[in-house]
Amino acid sequence: MIDAEILPELALRCNAWELFLGMPIQQAFEIFKKCDAYISNIDFWYSEISPFKFNMLLHLPNDGMKLHFDPKWQRLMLIEITDLSKISLRYLSQHFNLPNQPPNLPTIIRTFGSTRQLLPDDKPGTFRLCYRGITFIFSSDSEFNLDEKDSTVAVLPPTGAPSSITDASVANSEEQLIVKRIYVFLGQNVTEAKVPLQLPAGCFHGNVFLERLLVSRSKDRTDKLCFDLVYQELCSNPSLEPAVRRYSSSVAFGDSVQDVLSALGSPSRIFYKTEDKMKIHLPQPYRQSRQKHSNFFYNYFSLGVDVLFDARTKRAISFVLHTNQPGEYTFNTYYRCMFEIPLTGRSDDGEPKSVVVTPFVKVRSHCPLPQPQTTASSALLHLDASVVRPEHSPSLSTPHRSLGVSLSLLLFFRSRCSRFCVVSLMTSQL
Repeated sequence: MIDAEILPELALRCNAWELFLGMPIQQAFEIFKKCDAYISNIDFWYSEISPFKFNMLLHLPNDGMKLHFDPKWQRLMLIEITDLSKISLRYLSQHFNLPNQPPNLPTIIRTFGSTRQLLPDDKPGTFRLCYRGITFIFSSDSEFNLDEKDSTVAVLPPTGAPSSITDASVANSEEQLIVKRIYVFLGQNVTEAKVPLQLPAGCFHGNVFLERLLVSRSKDRTDKLCFDLVYQELCSNPSLEPAVRRYSSSVAFGDSVQDVLSALGSPSRIFYKTEDKMKIHLPQPYRQSRQKHSNFFYNYFSLGVDVLFDARTKRAISFVLHTNQPGEYTFNTYYRCMFEIPLTGRSDDGEPKSVVVTPFVKVRSHCPLPQPQTTASSALLHLDASVVRPEHSPSLSTPHRSLGVSLSLLLFFRSRCSRFCVVSLMTSQL
C-alpha cells in the first residue's frame, strides 16, 4: 500500500518516487514500471477521436488514484485521490488519512486550518472544502443528510474546536462529513487547474528539453531547424536549487555529426539501420559492399527528434519529428516535439493560403495540404515546395547543401482523428 505525502500545488511523494505537477507523462510511466512490486494495475485512458479535447488519465484502481495529464503538453495537471481506503496520506509529516480511518471534517480542519468555508458541491449531499492547491470533497453518511444551511459549520476557530457553536446536532454533523475524494493541483480552484509554465526542477534529470522547434524557410526552401531548448545547470551545493537556463540552436541538412552534437548535445541513443528490406533487389557485389556501411539515427527522446545520417559522408539527410500520439507504436518513447512548419499553397478558389503545421493541426481542415487516401490505421502525405507526387519521392542516399535543398515532408497521421503522429523532413535535390 502506498504511504504518500501531499504537497499542495507541488507534488504527491513517498519514499520511492515523487509525482510532480508538471511532470511529463513519460516519467510517470517510468516510475510505475519500477514499482511493479506493489503497483499491480494501471489503466491508461485517452480519446482517440478527440485527442486534444479530453485529458489523458493514468488510473491506478488498486491504489485509489488517478493522474490527469494535459492533452497538449502531456504533463501532469491534476492528482485525484478517488478511494481513500487504499492509500495512506500525510501532510507535513502528520497522517490525516489511514485506510481504516478516513478523515472527517474536524480532522481536515485541524490539519490544514479553518480559514475556508464549506461549500455545496454539484452532486446532492456532497460538499467541498477548497484550499490553495488542494480540494476535499465530503459526503455525509447514508443515515444523515446535511442541509445547505448547515454548510456554515466549516467556519471554525483556528484551533478546530467549534467554540461558538453549542448545538449538539451541528457538532454531530461535522463528524458525519467524511472525505470521499481529494484533488491536488496548481491554482486556487480545481476547475481552474493548469499545467505549470516551467518544467519542475525535479524532472530534468540532466536532460535537455525542447520548448519550440521552428522550421525556418525562405523562397519555399528549408534553411534550417531552429531549436529553443531548456536545461538545468549542474549545482554542487545540495541546499540550492539549480538554475534553469534557456538557449537557442539550429541544425540544417548537410550538417556533420560534430555540428549536430554541438547544437543538440549527445543523443539518448544511436540506432544503426542494419536491415534494408530493398537490399534483395540490388546486384550481389553491391549488396556485399553495402554491408560495411549503415545509415544511422541519433535519437533525441527528450526533444522528440531523430536525425538520420548518411553512412559514408556522416552528414544529416533527414529529421523525424514525433508528436507522441497515444495509440502509436512509438508512444511514450519520445516526448512530444512542439514543432512549427510554415507551408504555402492555394485554396479551392485559387487564392494563396498559408498554414503553420503543428502537432495539433487537423489535416483535412487546411487547403495547402492535399487530401490523402486514408486506410484503416494511418495515411501518408508527401509534400515538397511544389507539392510533388508520391512517385517523385526524394532519394535519401546522399546529402545536399542548403542551397540545393527543398522541404520534403512525410506526414503520417491517424485516420480516425486526422492528427499528425510523425513528421519526416528529408532532402530533395532541385
